Amino acid sequence: MERQIPADIWDVLQIEPTTDRKKIRRAYAAGSRMVHPEEKPDEFRVLYDAYQAALKYAAECEESACPSEETEAPEKEETGESKTPDAEQDVLTAFFQDRVKKQEQRADFFQEQWEKLQDSYRTKPVLKWWGEYLRSEDFQEIKWHPLVLAAFAGARSGDLKYEEFLLPLWDIYGFQEEETGYGDDAEKLLRFLRSEHDAWLLRKQKQKQEEEEAAGRNQMLVALALLFCVLVPMMLYSYLTRDQRQERSYQTGRELEEDLNTRKLFRSCAKQYGLLYDIQTVANSRVYLLYYPDYEQIDAFCGTVAEMFREHEELAAVGRVSICADGIAFPEIMMDGGDMYSDLTEKQVYSVEELLDGDELAARVRESYMVYMFNYEAWNLTEEQYRELGPLYEKLCMEWEDREGIWSSLYIGEEKICRVFMATYTDGATERSDGHVQRAESSWITVGNIWHLLCSSGADVQVLEDGSGFQVSRGEESRFFGAWQGTAEELSEVEAWY
Repeated sequence: MERQIPADIWDVLQIEPTTDRKKIRRAYAAGSRMVHPEEKPDEFRVLYDAYQAALKYAAECEESACPSEETEAPEKEETGESKTPDAEQDVLTAFFQDRVKKQEQRADFFQEQWEKLQDSYRTKPVLKWWGEYLRSEDFQEIKWHPLVLAAFAGARSGDLKYEEFLLPLWDIYGFQEEETGYGDDAEKLLRFLRSEHDAWLLRKQKQKQEEEEAAGRNQMLVALALLFCVLVPMMLYSYLTRDQRQERSYQTGRELEEDLNTRKLFRSCAKQYGLLYDIQTVANSRVYLLYYPDYEQIDAFCGTVAEMFREHEELAAVGRVSICADGIAFPEIMMDGGDMYSDLTEKQVYSVEELLDGDELAARVRESYMVYMFNYEAWNLTEEQYRELGPLYEKLCMEWEDREGIWSSLYIGEEKICRVFMATYTDGATERSDGHVQRAESSWITVGNIWHLLCSSGADVQVLEDGSGFQVSRGEESRFFGAWQGTAEELSEVEAWY
C-alpha cells in the first residue's frame, strides 16, 4: 500500500516535501524562533508535531521509495466516539505540564554538564560526547530554554571553537556559515546566540511589564466593585501607588535597555579599533574584556585602548574593563592577580579613567604579564623574553624575599640570565573530630616555578607542542605538569622528579 505524504506538515514548516533531515531541522529552528513554547504554546505544539512527522517521514523513506509528487493528506480516521471539549482540554493541559517538567529536567542536566565542562580540559571523548548530545532530540527540546541561552551568552569563542560544537549548533539554530562580520566562526555564532539571549530578556521584561499593568487594571476593577465596602482604603492605596509601580517597571526596563546599548557600543568600538573583546556575566555583574595578542604588541594595544576610550566618552558607561593576554593557559589567574597559591601582582581590572593613559597602562600590563608567565607559564617564555624580562623579574623578586621560598638561577646554555625567587605556600594540617590528623602540613609551588626547579636540576623536561604544559621523564616513568593538571603541586611531589 502506497504511503501518502501529509502535505500540511510542509506548509507548517514552510518548505517543500523533503527527506533531507538537515533542511527539516533548519526549518524547525527558523520556525521556533518565531513561535516560543512559553509565549505561544498552541502554535508551538503544531510546529513541533509537524517537525516530528517530517523526521518520521524522512526515516521511513530510507527504507523504501517515497512518492515524488504531492499527495493528499491522509483522511482522518473516523471513530464512533468524540472527545468532549473538557476532555480535550484536560489532555492538552496534561501534555504541556509533562512537557514543561521534562524541559526543566533537561535544562538542569545541560547546565550541570556545561558547568563541568568549564572545569575540565576539552579532551576528545568529552568533545565527542558534546557533539552527540547537541544533535540529540533532548537538546532540540531545550535549545531556546533561558538556562541554555544564558550559558551560551556567557561563553567565550574559545569554548565553542571546536568542530563538535560549531557544526551541530549551526544546524540547530539555523545559523549560516556564510554570514559575514568580525571574528572567527565561533565568535560569529556566539554573537548570534547572545543576540537571541538579549531578545529573550527584552521579551520577558515586556511580558512582566504587561502583566504588572494588567494586574493594576484588575486592582482598579476590584476597587470600584467594592467602592462602598471596607476595601475603599485599599483601593485608594492601590491608586495612589500605581504611578510608583509603573515608574519602577519603567526604570527597570530603561536600565535593561541602557545596559544593552552599552554592550552594543562596546562591541562596535572594539571592532572599529581592531581589538579582541568579550562580554561575560559573572554573579549577575557585567564583565567587559579586552585581549592583547601577545607580549610584543602590548604597547600598541594599550595605545589603541586609550585612544578608543578618549575618543568615545560615552564608553564611560562600561565602568570597568578586564585585560588579559590572548591564548594563555590560565586567563583567570592573570585577570584575578593570582590564586590561592600566589598574589604577587594586581588584578587586571581597570576603571575607564585608568585606561586613558596608554603609557601607564602598558607599564602595568607588562608587569602583570611578566609575573604571570614566570609563575604559571614559564615554559612558553621565548629566549628573547627571558633575556629582556629576566633581569627585571629578578629585581621584582627581591621585594618578596621576606616570604617563604628559595632562589634559583636561570641559564641559557652556560650563560646565566637571572635569578628567580620561587615562593612556597604552606597548607596547615587538618584534623578529624576524633583528633587524628587527616592531612599533614605541606608546601606548594606554582607550576611555573616547577619548570624553573626541574630545569635547573637537569631533569629531562619536554614542552608539549600545544604549549599547555610540559612532560618530565625519569627512566620509564613520566609526569605531566601544566594546564590539565592544575596551577600548583606539592613541593615534595616535585622534588621526587630531580
